[in-house]
Amino acid sequence: MGLHPTPTSVLKLRGTYNTTIHKERKDDQFPTIQSDSPLPAPASLSEHGERTWAMITSRLLAANVLSEIDLPLLEQALILQDELDVVREEIEHVRKKKKKTQQDYQRWYKLNSQLTRTLTIYTSMLARFGCSPSDRAKILSTATLVQSRTDKKEKDENPILAILEDSEDD
Repeated sequence: MGLHPTPTSVLKLRGTYNTTIHKERKDDQFPTIQSDSPLPAPASLSEHGERTWAMITSRLLAANVLSEIDLPLLEQALILQDELDVVREEIEHVRKKKKKTQQDYQRWYKLNSQLTRTLTIYTSMLARFGCSPSDRAKILSTATLVQSRTDKKEKDENPILAILEDSEDD
């Protein structure tokens, strides 16, 4: 059992996709949504969620990375974002009470555990859209590599040497 092949989309981003070597490969990404107008927000979102939906979908459409299969996950992430806001407000309400009872402390602990669970799920959903720090670093390093390769117009260049040469120029 060998290594899994590198996805076609990653090869294209790196600039190492070769039509002669990879001619049997199918593009492994779902078709992206091609739209010049913003996507309508789902009815399940709050007013803040609708504004966030418009901002995020317009940016993902401009980057040509949003597909139909992503929309329900994005909707759920924005619903969780609204839930996070509500839980934070309730925690702040309990925290501001001058005289706290035992029930207030129990509620505060329950709200904090709910906040932690919701935040964990929300973060993992956003990571699927490349929003985690490690994903952004991968995109940045790949974009730097592709840009340096297109600047030099050399197709057979070793990518590691290209990075080292760019760092020496600085």
